[in-house]
Amino acid sequence: MPNLTEDEYGIPDAENPEWTPEMFKGAKRFHELPLSLQRKLKGLPAEGPAVKEVAQIPLEGEVMAALRASGPDWQKRVEDLLREKFVTKAA
Repeated sequence: MPNLTEDEYGIPDAENPEWTPEMFKGAKRFHELPLSLQRKLKGLPAEGPAVKEVAQIPLEGEVMAALRASGPDWQKRVEDLLREKFVTKAA
C-alpha cells in the first residue's frame, strides 16, 4: 500500500476537526440511531417496513428444538407473540 501523506487525507480544520477521545465516547453505533435516520442513511424512504434488529435470547435447547420443529417462519410467530404481549396497542 502506498504511503499516504497529509495532503491526500486533507488537514483537519474548524469544519472538520480531528476526533477527540470524548467525541468517540459520545458516538453511537448505526443500530443505536433512530430508525428514521437509519432508513435515510440507507437510501430508503422515511416510512415503510420496520427495520429488524437482531436479538440474542438464551433459551433452553428443548425450547429451541420445539420452535424449529414447529415449521417454517417460526421466528415470525415468536415475534408476533412477543408483539401481542408487549407492544402497546393504539386506542
